[in-house]
Amino acid sequence: MFISDSRLWHAIATNHAPEPRVGVLVRYAPWWLNLTPTVQGTAENDRMVKSYGGKNYDAAPLTKAQLEQLPEQAQRLVSWNVEG
Repeated sequence: MFISDSRLWHAIATNHAPEPRVGVLVRYAPWWLNLTPTVQGTAENDRMVKSYGGKNYDAAPLTKAQLEQLPEQAQRLVSWNVEG
């Protein structure tokens, strides 16, 4: 387990193992912080990440069906990142 303040400079290390590396990223952000730049395919991601040659993790939006499977309290926390 690794816990850090995501404002620290960091990068993705090369995976030298023959198996894919799997990770789970759990991030907390206050409601007023714009997380749209983390979503690939958005104008903010293109402007703030891709145009500078940056890398980003895959923050694919949840489907509505995935959202509905979560507890109500969790749905409120992730509702900003749902398809459609």
